[in-house]
Amino acid sequence: MLKTRKPTPTKRQLPDKSARSPPKRVKTEDSSCFIPSSDSDDEYGKKEKENFQPFASSSTKTTTPDIKCSWTIPGLLAELEGLRVNVAENIVQLFEQENTIPFICRYRKHLVDSLEPDKMREIKSSLNQIMQLKTKVTSVTKTLEKENLLTMDLQETICKVKTMEELNHIYELYKPARKKSLVEKAINLGLMPVAEQVLSGQSNVNFSRYINSNVEGLQNVTEVRAGVEILISSVIMKNAKILDHIRETRKTSRIELQSTQTKLKKSEAAKMPASDPTKYELYFNFKSLVSQIRPHQILAINRGEKNKILTVKIVIPKEMQMNFKRFVVKLYGGGDHDYGRKEFLEKIIHEMYIKKVQPLITKEVRRELTDMAEKASIEVFANNLRQLLLMSPVKGEKILGIDPGFSHGCKLAMISEQGTVLETATIYPHTKRDDSSEATLILLELLRKHNCRIVGLGNGTACRETETLLSKVMAVGNVNFTYCIVSEQGASIYSCGDVAKKEFPKLDVNLISAISIARRLHNPLAELVKVEPKHLGVGMYQHDISDKLLAESLHEIVVECVSFVGVDLNTASEHLLQFVAGLTPARARNIIEYRQKKGSITSREELKKIKLIGEKTFTQCAGFVRVEEKTAGKQIDPLDGTWVHPESYHIARAIIEDLSLNLNEIGRFHFIDKIRKFAENTVAFDTKVRKLKTPVECLRSVCDALQRMPTVDYRDDLNRRPHFKQGLTKISDLKVGTVATGSISNVTHFGCFVDLGVEKNGLIHIKNQRGLKPGIGDSVEVSILSVDVDTKKINLILEKIL
Repeated sequence: MLKTRKPTPTKRQLPDKSARSPPKRVKTEDSSCFIPSSDSDDEYGKKEKENFQPFASSSTKTTTPDIKCSWTIPGLLAELEGLRVNVAENIVQLFEQENTIPFICRYRKHLVDSLEPDKMREIKSSLNQIMQLKTKVTSVTKTLEKENLLTMDLQETICKVKTMEELNHIYELYKPARKKSLVEKAINLGLMPVAEQVLSGQSNVNFSRYINSNVEGLQNVTEVRAGVEILISSVIMKNAKILDHIRETRKTSRIELQSTQTKLKKSEAAKMPASDPTKYELYFNFKSLVSQIRPHQILAINRGEKNKILTVKIVIPKEMQMNFKRFVVKLYGGGDHDYGRKEFLEKIIHEMYIKKVQPLITKEVRRELTDMAEKASIEVFANNLRQLLLMSPVKGEKILGIDPGFSHGCKLAMISEQGTVLETATIYPHTKRDDSSEATLILLELLRKHNCRIVGLGNGTACRETETLLSKVMAVGNVNFTYCIVSEQGASIYSCGDVAKKEFPKLDVNLISAISIARRLHNPLAELVKVEPKHLGVGMYQHDISDKLLAESLHEIVVECVSFVGVDLNTASEHLLQFVAGLTPARARNIIEYRQKKGSITSREELKKIKLIGEKTFTQCAGFVRVEEKTAGKQIDPLDGTWVHPESYHIARAIIEDLSLNLNEIGRFHFIDKIRKFAENTVAFDTKVRKLKTPVECLRSVCDALQRMPTVDYRDDLNRRPHFKQGLTKISDLKVGTVATGSISNVTHFGCFVDLGVEKNGLIHIKNQRGLKPGIGDSVEVSILSVDVDTKKINLILEKIL
C-alpha cells in the first residue's frame, strides 16, 4: 500500500523548487510493484515496504484554506465515473505522482481494478475537470467577495456545485459588468429598501414618495418603478432556489434546436467566407430536440453558423415560462395590496424571463451541446487514430511506394525489409513527357531487380490513373505482385517538415513522400507518429475543436500505442522513442546519442546511465522498451526482451525456477505450455501469490508476459491488416445488390466509410451496420445499396466483418 503523503500541488500552484519535499520512494510489500513518487528523477531515497494506503482526503487540498468544497476530489471522481472510492483515491494519487496511463494499465492493475486505457483516459479527463472546477470555485468566490456580492448562502451554494456547468450557471448572474450596471445605479439611488418592501409584501408601497425631481432616475413615478423593477429582477434571479429550478426544468423540458438557411443581401453574401452552401443542405430546415441531436450534427451546424450559411435558434417550450412564473409567484406572491403588486410582479417576471432567463438557457444549451459534441468528436478521432496506428505491419517484404501525380509525375521509392531506402525514381505516365510504355518498363525493372511483391499506392491525385498503369504492368510484365491503396494524409506535411529534413537532408521532398507511403505499409506505427495526428484524416470536424484539447487527447493515444507495441532500444528512431511512456524528446535524443557512442544498449538497466533518465523515468518506460540479442550484438538477459517489468524480474525467475525451466528457453513451446498450466492451476497460483506476497494481478501479468513469444507483435493480436488488390475496379462496375469486399477507412458517429478500390469511398450508414462496430483497417463484406455514378455516392449495407 502507498504511504500517505501530502499531495503534490497542481502545476499552477507549484511552490519554489527549494520548498519541495526530499525525494521519496514508496514501495509495496511485495517489492515487485512500487509506486514512484513525483519527486527527483535522479534520486529515489530509501525503499519503504508498506502496504498501499490512499492519500489523505482531498478536501484539505484547496487553493486557499478558507474555501472548502462540500466534496473531495476522489469522492467526486468516484461519483462521476462509477468507481469505488478507494480506487478513485488510488487513481488520483497515481496521476499526482505523474504515472502514465500505459504504465498504470499494465503494471498497476491491482490498484485500479484492471481498468482499460480508454476508461483511464475518461477518468483522467474527469479528474482534470474536477481540478479546474476546484480552481474556478476559488477564483469565483474571490471575485464575488471583492465585489461585495458574496453572502454565506451564495458561498455555500458555490461550494456545493459539482460541475463547471452548474458553476457557470450561477456565476453568469453575478459576474461583474464591465460598465456600471443598471442594478448599481438603482442601488445608488436608494431604491433597494423599496424593492425589498415590494418583495416582502408586508405593506403598501407608495412609489410617489420617492420622487425627487433633482435626481435623474427619480424624477417621476415611472422612473422610480423602473428602478425598483430592475432591483427586484436582480434579487429574484440571484435566488438559489430559482437557479436550481431553472436548471432542473431545463433538463426535463423538450427544448428544440432549429437551423435554417441564412438569408443575406447580395452585398453581405459577397463578403461571406468561401464555403460550399450545399454541404449544409440537410440543415436548411432542421429541427431536433436537444436531447436527441447527434454530435456530428452539432458540429456541422456550428460550422455552418460560423460561415454565415445557417441561422440557429433554440426554441424553449411555453410550458417552461409558465412553470417559471408559477414558481416565482409562489415564492414571492404573498401580501397583494391596492397598488397592484400582483400585476407589478407578474410584469417583472415576464420581462425577466424574456430578457434574462431565455438568453441564459439558450447560452447554456448551446455551450453544453458544443462541449458534448467536441468530446464525442475527440473520442471518435482517438479511437480511429488508435486503430490506424495499430495496423499490422507488412514484415519481411521489400515494398515499392508510389506517390502518384500528373504534371510532376509519379514518385517511386523502393525500401528494404528493414525500411531502408534502396532506390528512388520518377516516372511521367500521365503526361506527354513520357508515354505509359516507358513508365511500365521502369516499374517492371524496379520490381524485378529487387524481387518486390508489394506495392503501396498513395490515394491522392492521379491514384486511379496510376492504378490503371499497375493493372497494365501486371498484364504485360508477367510479374506477381499485389498492391494496396495507402492514405497519403499528412505525407506531404511530413516530407516538408524538420523530421524528414533531418532523416533525408539531401533528398527531394517529393521522393520523401513516396518513402513515407511505403513505410506506412512496412511499419505504420513508426511512420505515422512522425505526422501530427490531426493531419491523418481519420477524425470528424477536428478542425473545429480546440487545438490544445485535441492535441492532448491524441498525444495520449500515440503514447499508449507506441508503449503497448514496445520498441527495440537499438533500432527505434528518436521520434518513435519520444512517445514511449515516461520518455520525452530530450530523453529520446540522449538515448540515440548514447547508442551512437556505445554502439548498442545491452540491457534495460543500462538506461539508468543515460542523462535525464533517473529511477522514476526508468520505472515508467522500462516495461515498454526491449533489448534483443540480434540488435544488442551480445548475449543479454532474456527477460529484457519480454513484457516483464524489471521490478518483477525476481517473480519471473522464481516461477521459472519452481517449474524447472531454463531462462534461455523463453518463447519455446514447452516453456509457454508449462507457464500456461501453472497459471491455470488455481492452487499452485494462489500459493505463489502468498509466498511472494504480491498482488494477484502482478503475478498474472508476469505469467501473461512469459507466455508470449518475444518475436510476436502486439498488433498481430488485433488482426488489422492492409487490404491488398490485384486488379482495378471502377465505380461503374458496382451494381445494386452485389457483394463486395473492402476495408474501413474512417469511422464517424453517423456511419463508416469503406475503401472498395474504386474512385470514391462508400458509406455504411449507422442504420445499415446491423449492430456491428467495425474499426479502421477492418476488412468487411458489404452489399451495394445504391450507386450514383454522377455524384459518385455509394451507399452500402454491412454484411460481416472478415
